[in-house]
Amino acid sequence: MRVSPWMRVAISAGVVAIILWRVPAQALLSALQNMDSRWLLPALATSLASLAVRTFKWQRLLQAAGSRASSRDVTRSLFGGFALGVVTPGRIGEFGRCLFIPESQRAPIISLNILDRALDSWSVVTYAVASLLLSSHWPAGIFGAAVWLATLPIVLGLPRILSSFGDVCWWGENYRAQFRAARQHLGVVQVAPFAAWALVSTSFDVLTFFSLLRAFHPATFPTALATFPWIVMASGIPLSLGGLGLREGAAALLLAHYAIPAAVAADVALFLFAFLSLLPGMLGAVMFLLAPREKSDRASVLSTSRLHGDLPNQFRMSEE
Repeated sequence: MRVSPWMRVAISAGVVAIILWRVPAQALLSALQNMDSRWLLPALATSLASLAVRTFKWQRLLQAAGSRASSRDVTRSLFGGFALGVVTPGRIGEFGRCLFIPESQRAPIISLNILDRALDSWSVVTYAVASLLLSSHWPAGIFGAAVWLATLPIVLGLPRILSSFGDVCWWGENYRAQFRAARQHLGVVQVAPFAAWALVSTSFDVLTFFSLLRAFHPATFPTALATFPWIVMASGIPLSLGGLGLREGAAALLLAHYAIPAAVAADVALFLFAFLSLLPGMLGAVMFLLAPREKSDRASVLSTSRLHGDLPNQFRMSEE
């Protein structure tokens, strides 16, 4: 079921209103005033390290697939996707990286973009399974580990699965053609190294979360590890804009089990959004605005930032 943009705005506003009702603004401000700003520097360092790994992973992924896009265009596509992800539900705008690549080089980008985002999501799920095991939730942890192991061949076979999308009847002809064109590129990609790099970038994200948590509360690293993946997955639910409200609500709910006040949890979640989403999104916007592009290309990309969250329409606009 497709959720309209206005419905997403209403959901975001409703969740934020509930949070402010349960956590007064004065409590949020008080927690902010008591923040230990010394922890912001390591948080910034690890978030930049995560961005560096993601940039390296995306560049190497396109190189492995034989893409001839320049390093500048590849980097701009990654950060341009971040910029679109800030203003779309569930960061779905990140699937618009192809819009920042010259049209002649776009053939493999859509499939590789899906592969890259799938590996990032898989790395978060991996940490979620690890959090269950480390927090002594043995039945759930053992079940999660079993499912993780069972699906590992599927993850390693993602290029083959994506290649088959060109023959799936329920996809539009434009998308089937895109996947068929990408088959020769996907066939040479070895997933394991890129899955490892996805785990490395997510590890830096966990360290960023831990540093932000320590800035507001003397929490331990296991607390950060046990809660981070679930907060990220909650923010990825495409029901609100940029995960607003869902991320803060999940943080307040999960961190309450560790005697961390809701005001502190909400502030940490907002800072996490700023470091992991807003910062790269702003960098992407700057790269886009400073890059010399044709007006028609610029208008096409800007149109994808509308708050409809309709991914197929974004790809359709890239081909108009």
